[in-house]
Amino acid sequence: MKEVGRETYIKTIDQRFAPLVVELDRAITATRPDPEAAVKYRMLRYAVQGDFRHWICAIGATNNRVCLRFLYGTSLGAAPGTLRAGSTTMGTIDLTAVEDVDARLIGDLVDRAIVRVAQARARARHLR
Repeated sequence: MKEVGRETYIKTIDQRFAPLVVELDRAITATRPDPEAAVKYRMLRYAVQGDFRHWICAIGATNNRVCLRFLYGTSLGAAPGTLRAGSTTMGTIDLTAVEDVDARLIGDLVDRAIVRVAQARARARHLR
């Protein structure tokens, strides 16, 4: 399932960024087996149990970089300067080369994001 989403997404982006997307996908999925990948809103999004409303992270390619976005990035406790602010909750890592991928950092952020998303899901269920 994960590879299908990745391969579908790679077909839609500038091919010079394909190796970077593959490496990011490896870093994300090596952390834990739970994230499912699917193309949503022109990004490769990762979610647990098919809940893409509360996504963990997403890979998006622009004309000059690949962005790894975390829905709740501002509350992941990352070191200052690690994540670029994208909104009131989102945080992003901008990358331009495979060598920029820090698998250990990404794995740590994915683990934290999975916990944070579970908290948000629980809070959403409680408010219903």
